[in-house]
Amino acid sequence: MSRILQALAIVLLGAVGLFFFLLENPDQFKDELSQAIAANTDYDLAIDGELTWRYWPPIAIKVQGVSLLGRDSNPLAQFDQVEIDVDLIPLLTRQHIVDINLLTVKGGVINLAIDEKGQTNWQSKTGAQNSPDDTTGESPPPPTLHEFTVEGLTVHYTHDTARYEANINALHTTRLAIDAPFDISLQATLVDHTGELQAATGITGQLVYRSTNRLGFNNLVAVTTVTDKEQPYPEVQLVTDGEWHPDRTALVLNRADISLSSLKLSLTGMISLATSPRFDGKLVLESANLSQLATDLNFETPVTTLQLESGLSASTDTYHLDTLKGRFDETNFKGKLSIGSSRLIGDLRLDQLNTGLYLKDNGGSSDTPTTASSTPDSELIPISLLTSTAIDAIARIDQLHHADNQYTRTKIEIHNDKQKMSVMANTQVHGGKLVAMLNTDFPPPILSSVDLSMDRLDATAAVATEGITGTLTGNSSLRFDGTTISQLENSLAGESAFTVTDGTLDVRPLKEIAATVDTILGKQSRISTWPDTMPFELLAGQHVFQTGTSQGQVFNGQLENLHLTALGGFDLSAETLDYQVTAMFEKGNNGQFTVSDQLAGIRWPMTCQGTFDEAISDLCFGQDSAIQDLVTDIAKQDLKRRGNEKLNDIIEEKVPEELKELTRDLLKGLFK
Repeated sequence: MSRILQALAIVLLGAVGLFFFLLENPDQFKDELSQAIAANTDYDLAIDGELTWRYWPPIAIKVQGVSLLGRDSNPLAQFDQVEIDVDLIPLLTRQHIVDINLLTVKGGVINLAIDEKGQTNWQSKTGAQNSPDDTTGESPPPPTLHEFTVEGLTVHYTHDTARYEANINALHTTRLAIDAPFDISLQATLVDHTGELQAATGITGQLVYRSTNRLGFNNLVAVTTVTDKEQPYPEVQLVTDGEWHPDRTALVLNRADISLSSLKLSLTGMISLATSPRFDGKLVLESANLSQLATDLNFETPVTTLQLESGLSASTDTYHLDTLKGRFDETNFKGKLSIGSSRLIGDLRLDQLNTGLYLKDNGGSSDTPTTASSTPDSELIPISLLTSTAIDAIARIDQLHHADNQYTRTKIEIHNDKQKMSVMANTQVHGGKLVAMLNTDFPPPILSSVDLSMDRLDATAAVATEGITGTLTGNSSLRFDGTTISQLENSLAGESAFTVTDGTLDVRPLKEIAATVDTILGKQSRISTWPDTMPFELLAGQHVFQTGTSQGQVFNGQLENLHLTALGGFDLSAETLDYQVTAMFEKGNNGQFTVSDQLAGIRWPMTCQGTFDEAISDLCFGQDSAIQDLVTDIAKQDLKRRGNEKLNDIIEEKVPEELKELTRDLLKGLFK
C-alpha cells in the first residue's frame, strides 16, 4: 500500500513540477494569442510587454503592452494590461480554447477615426468585413467569453475637425457568445473637444452579437449629465432598441426615447456614419412644457407647450422635416420644413394663430400686443439674418388674430436669395381682401418698396376709427430706405389712392365750428342743423408721403360737394398724429353736404391732433384765430353776394336780353 502511495506522490510531484515549469515560461503563448486574434477577427495582435501568471484566485495570465493593429498595420488600440482567465489544461496542452472565464482590460487607449473620404480605421485590411459565409472550415470557432471587464480605458474618436473623447471608468458584461444576449453596465465620461462639452454617463441594458456581424441592443438605458463650462444641465435619459451594422457603418434604431426635463422625444430610423453622420427616420415629440424646459436650459421662448411628429432626415448641418404635423399652445400645424446653416425652406399651414400671445410689451404683459414701432430703432428688416440665410417659405394661416384684428385665409410667401427679398401676403380682413407686396434690395443703400391693395374693406375697422363708415377700396405704392423704424419714419415716400362708398362721416368738428360762426354772426347756418353723422355715396381721396411720416404728408379728398385737404404727419413711435385740415364746400345742390351760398367756397380750418386711438370728434377741433378769418371771409362773401344780387336786378331791368350775358361777363369780379 505504501508503495502505491509513494508512486502516486511521485506522479503528483512530477505533474506539479511540469505545471510550474510551464507557468514559469508564459512567453511561449504570445504567438498563440496573436494567432487566435488574427483567426477570429480582422486585426493583428502585438505584445510588447511580458506575460505573467496570476496564481490565485483564480489562475489567469497577465499580458502587458498589448497593441491591436487595424488597417495599414496602424495601432487601433493599445492596452496597458490584459488579464485572461482560461481553463488551464487546454491552454497547456495546446488544445483549442473553448471558454475564457474572464477577460479584464486595465488602462489603455482606443483610436477611432473617419477620414475625409469616409474611410474608417477600424475596417479590415481589405477594406471590408469578413462575411460569415467566407469561412473555410479550417479556423475553429471563437471561444466563449463568460465575463468581460474594463477599467480606465480612453477612446478617441475623430471625424473631420470634430474630436471626441470617452473615458471608460468601469465596464462589465456577462457571458459573451455569438447569437446569445448578454448584460452590460458602463460608467464613462464623454468630452467634446470641439464644443467644450463634457458628459458623465451610466449605461445598462442587454446586447447581442449576431453571427451576421451585427450588434443588437435591447432596452439599453443611458443616463447622462452634460456640463458646459462648469454649468450643469438637466439629466438626459435615453432608452434604445436596435442594431449596429459594422459593414454598413450604420446604426438602426427601432426605438430611441429621450427624456430631458419636460421634453419627451422618440426617434426611429437609421443613423449612417459611412461618410458624414446622417439620420433618416421618424421623429415624435410626445409633449413638452417649454416653459419648464426654458427655465432648466436657461433660454427664452414665447411658446409654452409643443408636440409634433414628422419624418426626419438630418445631417450635421441640415434638417428636413416631412409630413410634419403637431400643435403648439392652441395652434395646430402641418406641412414640411427644411433648416440648414444658410437656408430655410418651408411650407406650413396653421389653423389659428394669436400673435398677442407671443409679442409682449416692454412690461412683459401678455395682454397688450407689441407693435413694430416699440422703439425708434427697432429692426424692421433683420438684415444680418437675411444676408446670411436664403429663404423660400410659405405660411398659410386659417385664422390669424393680431392687434385686435381678425384675418382669415392668410397666405404669406417669403423668397430671399441673400441679395434681394420679396414678401407677398394676402388675406381676408374687415369683410374684404388685402394684398401686400414688399421688395427689398440688400446691397447698400438698402431700398424697399411696398405695394398695397385693398378691396371692399370695412372702412371703420380698416381705419380704426368710428368717424367714418363705408366700403374702402384702394391701392398704395410706397418706398423707404434702411432697415429700422426710425429710418422708415424719415424716408417713407409714395402715393395712395382710395375710395369709400355708401358710408357716413362724423361731422361734429364742422358743426362745432359752424356753431362758433353762428354765434359771431348772430344767425344759425344750415350746418348747425345737420345730424352728427352725414351719409354719402362716394368719398375719393389721394394721399402722398413726401419725406417721411412725421411731416409733409398731403391728403386730398372729395366727398360729393365737400372738399377736404390735410397737411401734417404722425409719429409711429409715440403713436400720435398732427394734421392741419381744411374743409371747403362747393356751390350746388347735388350732394348731401349742401350749404348756403354764404358758406360755400370758404375754407373751414381744423387741427387734428392726438393719439391714434382717439375718436375724430376728440382729435379735430377749430382754430380760434382761423375762425376769426373764417368769419371775415363769410362777411366778405355776404357783401359780394348782396352786390351781385343788386347788379343782377339792374341788368334784368335795364339791359336788352341779347346783351345780358355779355354784360354779366364784363362786370364779373366787380365785388371781389
